[in-house]
Formats: sequence, structure tokens, C-alpha cells
Amino acid sequence: MNYYLIDTSAIVHYYIPSPSSKLTQNIGKLITEKQKNQSFLFIPNFCIAETYNTFAKYHFRTGGLEKLEYDQIREKFTDHVRRGKLLYQFELNRWHIMNVDYISPIEHQYSLKHKNNKGEMVDWFLSTFDILFLAMGIELVKIVGVDNLKLITCDERIFKIGQSLQMLGKNKKEEYGIPRTIIYPEVMSLWDIKT
Repeated sequence: MNYYLIDTSAIVHYYIPSPSSKLTQNIGKLITEKQKNQSFLFIPNFCIAETYNTFAKYHFRTGGLEKLEYDQIREKFTDHVRRGKLLYQFELNRWHIMNVDYISPIEHQYSLKHKNNKGEMVDWFLSTFDILFLAMGIELVKIVGVDNLKLITCDERIFKIGQSLQMLGKNKKEEYGIPRTIIYPEVMSLWDIKT
């Protein structure tokens, strides 16, 4: 069985079709796997809140969703997370919070820039929620196994940091006080899922 921990940046493409049909098709593939009982979809509880907020942004701020469409999408998403019907709510706990310490040293040494609203190149950092998403993956690996778990995101920074964490050698782990027992999960970009 495949297990996926899905980030807000990925799951929203199932509810609000992306201008790039590839993203909508790729998240649809994961949903279809789940519906065929071939996979299990986890979503962090804070990503549920982020998803609702994203829907509201599309409706109220950008006008990308009409009132009826907004209400229907919210109801569909609510139905999917209720009792884990489609997306199983993964609760944030103290172990996830403690795992942040195994990500932050790497995050703050990896330089990545992006353009801000003014077109200026600025440093780009993970939010605390982004770091917690990765930290939850560390704990989930202990439950389902490293070969069975993939973290799914559309966030380039999460993807890049996830790759960097997986490449950490024994010496780097020692340097940052990261126990050898810590196993980092594979992070996949929704762009790279094969349909």
C-alpha cells in the first residue's frame, strides 16, 4: 500500500482545477488510487485549515470562485475530511514539533530566491507550517516505513529542502545533532507524478 502525506499546495488542485491540467490530473491519480484502496491519503490538520483559507482567498480576494462554486467546493472538501472518508486528518503532536529541530538547521543554510510582488529577487524561506509538514513525515516514516511513504507538494522550497534532507550523510547529521535513527521521507512534487 502507498501512503501519501499531502500538502495544501497539492490538494487544492483537486478542488480548484489548475490552469495546468497536469496538476489536476496528477492529484486526481492519487485520489483514484485511494478510491481503489491502493493507497492511503493523510492530510495534516493545519493543512485542512490552510485549504479552507485558500478556497476563501479564491472567492473573496481574487474572484476566481463564484459563491455557489465556493460553497460546493467547501462542502465537498468537508465531506472528504469528515471521518477520513477520502483524506485522513493527521493530528499535529509533540513529536512532530520536536522533529522541527531536525529540519531547521538545513532549511536555514539552503539559499533559494524568488521574485516578490515588485519583481525583486528576495530570500525564500519555509514557513513554520511547511517545516511542520516535513516534520510530520519523519514521524509517519516510523509508522508506515520509508519505502511506503511519499510527501506530496507543489511548493518548490518544500521539495528542495526535502531532497536536501534525504541526502544528509552521517557526518552532517552528527554536525547538527541529528540522531542517526532519524529517517527523512521522500518528498515528491505533484508535477512529477506519473499519470
